[in-house]
Amino acid sequence: MQPSALIRNLKEKFQLPLPGIESHLKMVAVERMEYLAKARANLNSIQSSVLVTLYPLDNGLGTILIKRTTDSTPHSGQIGFPGGKKEDFDLTSADTALREAWEEIGLLSHHVKILGALSPLYVLPSNFTINPVVGFIEQPGTLVPNPGEVEYVIKLPLQQLREHIAFLDMEVRGYQLRKVPCFSMNGHIIWGATAMILQELLDVLYGSATS
Repeated sequence: MQPSALIRNLKEKFQLPLPGIESHLKMVAVERMEYLAKARANLNSIQSSVLVTLYPLDNGLGTILIKRTTDSTPHSGQIGFPGGKKEDFDLTSADTALREAWEEIGLLSHHVKILGALSPLYVLPSNFTINPVVGFIEQPGTLVPNPGEVEYVIKLPLQQLREHIAFLDMEVRGYQLRKVPCFSMNGHIIWGATAMILQELLDVLYGSATS
């Protein structure tokens, strides 16, 4: 399907109920199922947003991720979407997502057309509720990582991600997890909340063939 048709289809899907937890569970290790159940019950979390940017790539759609710098924060060194905590002056989730994308990788807000939003997702280690905002740009252009927050920018084809699901053993904050569902592509391992968001996006865009 051509990028323009995919975008039209996606905008229509955003008017319908989203798969939410059904998609998220596909990217959760068995040992963390209880964690996800607890996470869904949290009502006092810090609101945050990420920008899920789509752009035309090889007769399909690409997306933009970042490799975070290594520091003392809960998601140090991980791969994710540009984003961060809602500030008092942010009126909407889209305001937060666009501001963070500009601050982290220099993505110009006025180039982004907001299409809709995916399901909110609570992350226990940071006590953040992530609100994924989906936007479209004609071309990403030159993106400049903020060295204080981002090591480098990653561009990946969405449709091919469906063919790169892996199950890897990991140690996460001292816990041993076996067969963690993740996306493994071009040397990048994408797991956790980012993988859950990506899985919902793939299910909405292309259907639930990955289940």
